[in-house]
Parts: sequence; structure tokens; C-alpha cells
Amino acid sequence: MAKSLIKSTRIHIYGGDSNEMMSYALIGFNYSLQDPNNDSCLSLVRGNREKMPRLLKQFGDFTEKDLKKILNLKYKKQYWADEYSLIVRIA
Repeated sequence: MAKSLIKSTRIHIYGGDSNEMMSYALIGFNYSLQDPNNDSCLSLVRGNREKMPRLLKQFGDFTEKDLKKILNLKYKKQYWADEYSLIVRIA
């Protein structure tokens, strides 16, 4: 854990014995050089492969090409959907 963290929330994610559950961290960034209060948002999406496209579409306007790339991410790999949206496979 990083030494600079003051507070954190621990979330334990288990993919099942055969790793049938997929989990993604969706990170949205608000980059503005004029705004000193830059903000970001983190969402956790978890489900099986069949439900994942529907679950992801609840959080963003993903194209079929985006969904295909996201579903094929391996553990700890990431995909930038656009310059403000990062998806990381966490389980």
C-alpha cells in the first residue's frame, strides 16, 4: 500500500474457482489545467462475461469495439477508452 494514503477502503474480490467472475475498475478523470480542484471517479464493475457488456454500458458510452477490447483484457491490464476514461482489469 502506498505510504501517502491517509484513508483507504478495502474491497476483496474473488473470481470464483474457475475465475468466471470478471472485475474492472473504471476510472474517470476530469483534467482541467484551469481548475485546481481536479476530480476523478472510480467505479467497480463485477460480473460474468455474458452480463459484462450490459453492466459496462451503465457507466459509459462504450462502442462494440471498446467492449470487445475490455472483455479481452487480461488481469492487471488496462485500456484507455478515451483521454479521460481508464479501464483496468482487476480480477
